[in-house]
Amino acid sequence: DDDDDDDDDDDSSSDDDTMTLAQLKKQVTAKKTPTKTNSTAQKTETKSSSKKKTTARSKTKKKKTTSKSSSKSGTNSKNGPYSWEVQHTLKHDLVEQVLVRWQYCMPKWPQDKEDNEMPSGFIHCGFPGVFMGFRGDVCGEVIDNRSRTGVPSLNALLGRPAKELKELLLVGLAKQKEALVEHKDENSTDVFSETSKALDKQLKEAKKLNPDKIEKDYAKANKTKGKKKR
Repeated sequence: DDDDDDDDDDDSSSDDDTMTLAQLKKQVTAKKTPTKTNSTAQKTETKSSSKKKTTARSKTKKKKTTSKSSSKSGTNSKNGPYSWEVQHTLKHDLVEQVLVRWQYCMPKWPQDKEDNEMPSGFIHCGFPGVFMGFRGDVCGEVIDNRSRTGVPSLNALLGRPAKELKELLLVGLAKQKEALVEHKDENSTDVFSETSKALDKQLKEAKKLNPDKIEKDYAKANKTKGKKKR
């Protein structure tokens, strides 16, 4: 009987061992499967979240781009508050060349004899004949007693013949070159050499200017501008 009991115990223990292995396999399989599922889900969530972030960023960029373009169009549009139309001509180029060196080819302006008597409530504003109000009803008001004759401005010079402007330019370039040579020691060799070559080149080009062609170009531009206004 004892032997039979031992056999029964052995059979039951072997069954237990077999069941335990099967259970272990199931448990291992069960553990692995959810882990894979979870990792896949995490990856999917990560991808979807990254897509959402990318979409959000692209939308933000589009908004920024739209705002920038709208601000530019508002500023640079023909009807914008800060826009204006400028008809640039050969005569404008010539005038600009004269204005950058007007001290070398035009009389001093303003003259020292300008009306420099300071009105009550005003102070000198840095130029002879120019005053600015600083108190009472005249605060912020500007008085300019300088003569309009000989003023070195764009509008004033555009009213002069192109032939006269060409002569002013040639005189200005020549005197500018003289001043450069006179103050040669005050500049480095490279600066003197480069500036001297640039002035020589401009002087050579200025001599080739055709005043008649410049005047015709200016007249044509004014005529076209007049038609647009109508």
